[in-house]
Amino acid sequence: MASERMRRAAVRRRPSSGWIDPAQLATRLATARTLPELLETRRRFAPEMDFSHAPVAWSRLARLRRRPAERAWLDENLPFLEPFAAHTAELVEQSEDIEAGRRAALASALVAAGVRSEPPWNELWDAIDRRSVESAPLSECDECASVAEALVNAGHSSQRYLEAAAPVVLLPDEMVELSSRGPWLFHNLPPRTPAQLLAAPDAAGRAGAFAAVRFLPGGGVAVGSVEEEPRALAAAPAGVRARGGAPLVHGGSWSVEGQALRLRLGEEDYTAFRRGRALICARCSDGVEVFARYEGLACNTSGWHRLRPSEAQSGVATTVAGAKAWRWQGRHDFTFHADGRLDTPWHKGVWGVAPERGERFIFARFANIDHLLHVADKSRIESTRCEDGDKVTVSLK
Repeated sequence: MASERMRRAAVRRRPSSGWIDPAQLATRLATARTLPELLETRRRFAPEMDFSHAPVAWSRLARLRRRPAERAWLDENLPFLEPFAAHTAELVEQSEDIEAGRRAALASALVAAGVRSEPPWNELWDAIDRRSVESAPLSECDECASVAEALVNAGHSSQRYLEAAAPVVLLPDEMVELSSRGPWLFHNLPPRTPAQLLAAPDAAGRAGAFAAVRFLPGGGVAVGSVEEEPRALAAAPAGVRARGGAPLVHGGSWSVEGQALRLRLGEEDYTAFRRGRALICARCSDGVEVFARYEGLACNTSGWHRLRPSEAQSGVATTVAGAKAWRWQGRHDFTFHADGRLDTPWHKGVWGVAPERGERFIFARFANIDHLLHVADKSRIESTRCEDGDKVTVSLK
């Protein structure tokens, strides 16, 4: 009841025209009760909108579109979306300094709203592709993967973008080792065009295009249903979780040719490129793309142990423990003690070296969560959470 009263009070305070505070505009877009209200808000306050408002508005449209009455209204009034799409394309073109992650959030919101790379939305997707290509060399691998995933799911080729992004070396042994800890969740397998997916709008029809794949030693491939892989199941859409049954593709093989992965799944051949925790695969016969994201653990923690006295004098250990305090994301104090104890704002923990990853790597374990830390230099550490690959920076206080 209290939250409902607050929402109504916020609605009463909404201005009907003129200048509006950016935060208030974001709230208004995120709480629009109908599609006509959302589109009218966008039209009325278009001059005040910046790039940050675009994913908020499209995400709200995607949620409203799930309601039968709103979807029926949209089907009858689809041209009303075209000015919104054109305005969004203008915001994208102006987004020179926007990081890839925020551009990926917008693209994902568009996919959720049913906006595919086809008329009349081509100009919007072309703008996203163009800006993404220009910023690709400056993007992190995981950011590249997120943008590429959205482009593929929209039916827009990601090839130009991936060619512009920094290449990632394909390490066969690492592919096998990662697969031993979890699967690669393949989207749209076997490949289907956006039109084909829309022709099967029920959850069961869409869910048939997902599979859990592991790369085996010797060039073999194990293809299983998503339901057999708990980590893939947790990352899959609700329709996949509700489907059950065997995958539509069985068996295959893989090999490495230069920086590309040659992959055969079922009766189809693909050329794949790796970007961080993702694979972008193009079917050789027609170029239709398939996206895959690794859903296993990012770290092999089997040999990790608390720092031992014999390891305390190693270069990386003295660098980390010699500093009085570090800052996690620039906000939270962390202290690495020379005996392997770790002080954090949340829980006590332990840390140690990770020699299997190289002399500049350590690990930190707190709150029952493992993190792999790369000591970049004496003042900066890059942390990767093993559970999901989330990255943060730890800097000297």
